[in-house]
Amino acid sequence: MNQPASRLLRRLNAAIAGAKSQYDADCAHAERACYLARQGDFAQASRTITTLRRRYASQPDAAMSVWLNLAEGLVSYYSELGPIAHDKVMRAHALSAASGLAQLTALTAAWLAQMNFSRHDVAQVARCASASLKLSEPTHHAARARACLVVAQALHGAGRWYLAAPWYTRARVHATAEGDELSISALMHNMVGMRLDNYRQAVLTGRGDPREAQSGLVGLESSENFDILFGTSTLEPLRPMLRARFLSLQQRTAEALKVYDEHFPVSVASEIARMASDMLSDIAWCRLKQGDTVRARSDAVAAEQSLTPRTQVDERAATHTRLASVDRELGESSEANRHAQLADAAWSEFEALQRQFVALLADMTESGSPATPA
Repeated sequence: MNQPASRLLRRLNAAIAGAKSQYDADCAHAERACYLARQGDFAQASRTITTLRRRYASQPDAAMSVWLNLAEGLVSYYSELGPIAHDKVMRAHALSAASGLAQLTALTAAWLAQMNFSRHDVAQVARCASASLKLSEPTHHAARARACLVVAQALHGAGRWYLAAPWYTRARVHATAEGDELSISALMHNMVGMRLDNYRQAVLTGRGDPREAQSGLVGLESSENFDILFGTSTLEPLRPMLRARFLSLQQRTAEALKVYDEHFPVSVASEIARMASDMLSDIAWCRLKQGDTVRARSDAVAAEQSLTPRTQVDERAATHTRLASVDRELGESSEANRHAQLADAAWSEFEALQRQFVALLADMTESGSPATPA
């Protein structure tokens, strides 16, 4: 079956074909490279970037430089989630602001908000999302779709679905108007991810509302079917891990292990390697529940060794919670107590972050009302 082309991709292809100048065509090519990066076609996006870099090396152009830095940042972000992505988008944002390119400044601010959310930089998420919404015209759907989605997932991740839901709706409206099925895909996936994160927090801490997980697996399957339809590959490594997490939290450990054993080695080699400690600790717990104490112990050791400075605080908290449970059942009481203390500290830190997100974003409007006092 032929995959339908995104309306946004069709529009960019038409802009390239009907461009009145080489420069107009090149700008459309650069924007298309951003789309391809988000879709997961990193090779083609990188080829376009290289070609345009060479073409404009001797005649630098501000707008072109912004587009190319943004495209390079998105390739890095979706392929490895590394620090290069943030630096590239920061450069694009600074250059667009210095050059007075308001709409590109709004777009790069929205992507900076996204990348700062991945870093749990609460103040920068609020600042960048607010700036994007203030600078963008109401019809600048690309910027507003991403900025609204960031606000939605931040509030949802903070356990405030009733605050997040209107922002998800705004994000969907703008993405639909833009014809950007990739943003709709991101919305569907992130909504499921936040639901499962909240469910994990509720199960592992005994605090919070676990009811959001009721539609978690259905939402994950809907997201997967949507991406298959449009040929999006950037989220492929994440989906089986989310499915395994859901099954584990449902005490369906044999089913969870089947998914982990099939997909975990591939996922660790991908851009989600930073989540390895969380997944390995869950695998260890599942193995223990299935009576495999030898491999449970081995996976528990590997989980702690996989903790790095890039491990996010909620993943660190979940890792130590699972390891405490594993060690306790293995009779390692001192290690269990150590992990339990580390888990409590990490969950407290994460819950403080959640409160900060709510404090800075709860009153924001789509006009970009100040998230912090002037």
